[in-house]
Amino acid sequence: MRKLLIILLCVLAAAGCAKKWEWSVPLAVNSTDVNVPSNLAGHLYIPIYSTVKWNLSFDYGDSDIQWLHPDMTSGKGYNVCVRIEYDANPFPESRVAYVVIVPEDTSTGAETIRVRLTQPATK
Repeated sequence: MRKLLIILLCVLAAAGCAKKWEWSVPLAVNSTDVNVPSNLAGHLYIPIYSTVKWNLSFDYGDSDIQWLHPDMTSGKGYNVCVRIEYDANPFPESRVAYVVIVPEDTSTGAETIRVRLTQPATK
């Protein structure tokens, strides 16, 4: 649903280029389900689009292992890319964590976003 809304906004913006256009979605991401590209250490980017200030944290579920490390934990802007370093997965099964993006002011209509990150198992 969110992707459809973003596509619709882009189409409307292209149709009305002569008018001043403002981003009207308070907080959005490209995808809420991301596969980490490797079981080895590396990094990936999560683009965040916002008109509101937000804070970022991680939810590791039942695990005590913090294997994700962002270059920023707050921001605001139309195309902010958060770089997330990830540790190698030493386990024989894949692991999952969530990037949790929370708007500072919920009165704007912005909702919390959870991006699921899945890292493959060690072979």
